[in-house]
Amino acid sequence: MTVFNHHVLQGGRRLHAVRIQRYRRLARRRGKLKALVAVARSVLVIACHLLSDRDARFHNLGAGYYTSRIDKNRKTRSHVGQLEALGYTVALTPAA
Repeated sequence: MTVFNHHVLQGGRRLHAVRIQRYRRLARRRGKLKALVAVARSVLVIACHLLSDRDARFHNLGAGYYTSRIDKNRKTRSHVGQLEALGYTVALTPAA
C-alpha cells in the first residue's frame, strides 16, 4: 500500500469517518483494491478543485450523509419485489 493510499484511509480526523464509510460500502461490491482507488481518486478530485479555485471551500458532509439519503419506500419496494420474484408472499407491518 502506498503512502498516499494509507493516508486516504487513516489520515485526517475530520474526513476519516466519511472516507472509511465510503471505502467499506464500495469494498463490499467492488473489492478492496478498487474501493481504495476510488476513495483515493475522490480525495485527489477534492484537492484539485480546492487548489484550482481560490474561492472554493470544503464542506464536510458528515459520516451519516449517505445513510440519510436512502429512500426507505424505494428500498422497501425493491426488497418486496425481490422476495416476490423468489416466490414468497410478503405482508408488511410497521415495527412497534
